[in-house]
Amino acid sequence: MSEFIESTIYKLEEEKYAILCVDLIILDTEGNVLLGRRTLEPAKGRWVLPGGYVQITDDNIESAAVRSAKTEFGVDIELTHLVDVMGDPDMKPVADPRFYAVQVLYTAVIKKNSSPIASSYFMSEGMWVKPRKALWKKLGFNHKMLIKSYLKKKSEEQLIPIKRTLYTQHFGQVHDYLKNNYMHTVVMGIVINERNEILLAHRVQEPFKGAWDLPGGHMYAHESVEECLKREVREELGVDCEVGDLFHVYSDKGMSPKFSRAMVLYFIRIKSQEFVKNVEMDDFGYFPLDQIPDNLAYHIDGALKDVKDFIAQR
Repeated sequence: MSEFIESTIYKLEEEKYAILCVDLIILDTEGNVLLGRRTLEPAKGRWVLPGGYVQITDDNIESAAVRSAKTEFGVDIELTHLVDVMGDPDMKPVADPRFYAVQVLYTAVIKKNSSPIASSYFMSEGMWVKPRKALWKKLGFNHKMLIKSYLKKKSEEQLIPIKRTLYTQHFGQVHDYLKNNYMHTVVMGIVINERNEILLAHRVQEPFKGAWDLPGGHMYAHESVEECLKREVREELGVDCEVGDLFHVYSDKGMSPKFSRAMVLYFIRIKSQEFVKNVEMDDFGYFPLDQIPDNLAYHIDGALKDVKDFIAQR
């Protein structure tokens, strides 16, 4: 077990947070998916999808995905779609038997000028197979579930294009967070009213005290992604909500001064407009998407721009 994993597990036990992982559906021109035979425990000898742990040295989750494909198969990839975000402590089989993991699943293709697929320390061999046939293989971890999610999202035309606005100020640099341990999962809600205005809440606490933010917060190891968002909305707005479609994931280096974090965004429907001031938020407001306040928390302006573009196109 690597030093990174050992230190991460210690932190997870200490703080009760989940660890964020990336998994890949790498496809060829005929729609086959790339599987690798794993050389290490857990799941040694089983066929698995490529992927791995997101590290705070990665510029974002997407760069972690590219790094994982290169490390495990020696190939250069281009991400095409975000498929799903999966995290549930009651999930069977589990994503990783060693600790609670939140998985971000992408599709990708191998670049034309890439080196051919090669074995590595992590994978003894690779194999291309039709996704539905892959479900009959002895797959490791919960990767059968991941392939099923991909097939479902594809059939429902719910694959999310990879393109999003990036926060690139700290890319390629060593960034010192207040807590240099692991990438935290943060789940946030997008509320759009009938006038296509977005709901923001005014922060009381540091960091970004006095700035406007989306409702949401940190995910703990005892809750699912959806449970986290419902709890955070209840804490920060004082109302209940229903979780809708996944919008995107924003995880660029330096978006938070405290720690590396992945902001998972969902559309939500709130059940009341009777917001309650609390220790985290002291004001609430709906804003036209072309009149967003300048003082925004956690550099979410890029995400709000993407929401604006999405609403305009639907």
